[in-house]
Amino acid sequence: MVREPSILSYLCASFEQSWHLATPYQTGPLAAHTAATEIKTTILALMANGLKDEVIAKRTGLSARACRGHIADLLTALEAHSRFQAGVNATRAGLLEPQRL
Repeated sequence: MVREPSILSYLCASFEQSWHLATPYQTGPLAAHTAATEIKTTILALMANGLKDEVIAKRTGLSARACRGHIADLLTALEAHSRFQAGVNATRAGLLEPQRL
């Protein structure tokens, strides 16, 4: 328990500042769909850069197994049989920026 007035004043001021700077947290099916879409977009971009599953999983904060599940979903959605074909199909669909050499 903290009873020191200066510490309590600092903690209250910090909380108030954080509260005013905060943004609303979305919940529900729409928020879950948005989060899943963002994750899959990130995974697709990382795949296009040639990263391996383990590296993609680490960068996205997912387990390797969950990451592979998303990759499988992406391959199915893009009607691709390989990562290369997925990249080509995603670029043609406008989901990725074309790489400039």
